[in-house]
Amino acid sequence: MSSSRPQRVAPRAWGAHRSIAAAIRSADDGAVITISAGVYTESVLLDKSVVLVAEPGGGPVEIAASFGIAVVNQGATATLRGLTIRAAEGEAIAVSVHDGRLILEECEIIGGRVDLAGWAVADLNRCRLHHCSVTALHARGDATLSLTGCVVSDIDGAGLVLSESTSTEMTETTVSRCAGPGLFLRERAIARLTDCELAETAGAGLVTDGTAGLLAIECRLRDVIGDGIQAGGSSPLAPTPGSGATDWSPPARPRCAPMVARSGRLGRPARAPSTKAASSWWTAG
Repeated sequence: MSSSRPQRVAPRAWGAHRSIAAAIRSADDGAVITISAGVYTESVLLDKSVVLVAEPGGGPVEIAASFGIAVVNQGATATLRGLTIRAAEGEAIAVSVHDGRLILEECEIIGGRVDLAGWAVADLNRCRLHHCSVTALHARGDATLSLTGCVVSDIDGAGLVLSESTSTEMTETTVSRCAGPGLFLRERAIARLTDCELAETAGAGLVTDGTAGLLAIECRLRDVIGDGIQAGGSSPLAPTPGSGATDWSPPARPRCAPMVARSGRLGRPARAPSTKAASSWWTAG
């Protein structure tokens, strides 16, 4: 099969690949691989810059690894569109990106987290992440993350954990029904939230620790059991003179202000917990 042509995965079709892995091996960089409806019990290694897309009108396409990580991006620039990715039983990670760039569009991630490390870049557009253990998304190293129009829900831990020197942009994204905080930033991580909602969390809505920086604009906290915002470590908060209680303007620092909550919609003023209390939501390395 010529690698210069678009590839197709359809186990029962003549002339098509029987597995996603076989299609990737046959494809050139930049190839579009169309996948017919069905459940593909395999682990997918993305070591080429390809586009994996569910066949239009054909029904759901699910990648469900029987063991190990379902999708691993290894230095490539790849796009997944319209796919369901299910973590293997007992596996905490569903999608791993260590370096390279992965774009997820209208995908569903079930049972395991998206894990970013190194210089990885991940863009999630209109995706749903749910029923994950510990967290739905963990970014560390110098990873860059973007979520637009996503829904994160039913997480047995923190919704998102951002560590080390990561940089995150969240827009029109909802995080709800988490056993821990909706968003936990620690160490030197920075994040900008625009028109996002954090709701029904068992912990605080937003937690920062270390020198993490957070800018939240036109965001909402709803039905949060813990404090609306908690700031620990050296992430100070100070109300702007003459403004509402939840209109914050903290001391400036390079790259990002420690925390700004605009529009008076983020709930009551924050209470700073101890570093130990904030860190207890995430213990994995």
